[in-house]
This record gives sequence, structure tokens and C-alpha cells, in this order.
Amino acid sequence: DPRIVIMILQYGACFGTELAMNAQLATHFRTYFQMEAGSASVLAGCFGLMNLFARSLGGIVSDQLFAKFGFPGRIWAQFLGLFFEGLFLLAFGFVDNSQQWYVALIVLLFFSTFVQISEGTGAHQYFAPIQSAWSLCAGVGSDQPGFLLEG
Repeated sequence: DPRIVIMILQYGACFGTELAMNAQLATHFRTYFQMEAGSASVLAGCFGLMNLFARSLGGIVSDQLFAKFGFPGRIWAQFLGLFFEGLFLLAFGFVDNSQQWYVALIVLLFFSTFVQISEGTGAHQYFAPIQSAWSLCAGVGSDQPGFLLEG
């Protein structure tokens, strides 16, 4: 079913990205900005801290758009979350080590916020009426982009 593949790709774009970033950020800050491992780990941990509010925020926005526009509202919430996630990932890529580390951290916080918002929109959960076996495939498949990016 192509809807399952789309669901895997959508959720992989958010959750797979989160896995890849969690695995690489401390090393990135340590080597790129010549930081001590402890300081780099604290900065990398800020990426995960956005989970405290941003995933819920994505769900709230998605629910409000669903109430107003129906299912297309949920799709728009997912699209906008992924769009701004990509935009801030691009911006994070343009931060070089001639700039201060806090510039990278600020961009990273916005990037992480939209990663978590994308995960919280729930559009991938409602994309297709699927049975539990297909749901398992989508859940497991969404992890793969993160692992592929690391390798």
C-alpha cells in the first residue's frame, strides 16, 4: 500500500532525523567548536529538551487545524512542521565554526522545536486506515532513515 510508504517517509523525516541528531550532536559540537565533551553533551542535550513542550504543541496545533479544516488541516500541520524543520536544518548547516557556538545552539533549538512539532502533529498516525501489522511496519520503518544517515 503506497499510503504506508508515505507514512514511513513522513515519520522517518521527523523521528529518523531526531535519532540521527541525538547520535551525532555531541560529537559535532566537540569537534567543530573545539569544546570539552561535557559542554558539548549539554548543548546536544538541548535538542532533546524540546520534547518537553514542542511535541505537545504540534498535537495542539494539529487538533485545532483538524477542528477547523478537517483532515486537510492535519496534513497542513504536518507539512508546515516538516517544511520549517528542513529550513532550520539548512540554516544549521550554514553555521560554521567562525561563528560562536551559541549561534549554532539558537538555530538548533528552532530546528529541534520543529522536529518535535512534526512528530506531534499526528498526521502520520491518521494517514491511512491501517491494521496493527501495517502500523508496526510504519513504526519500525520510520526509524530506518535515522540509522541510514548515521552509517
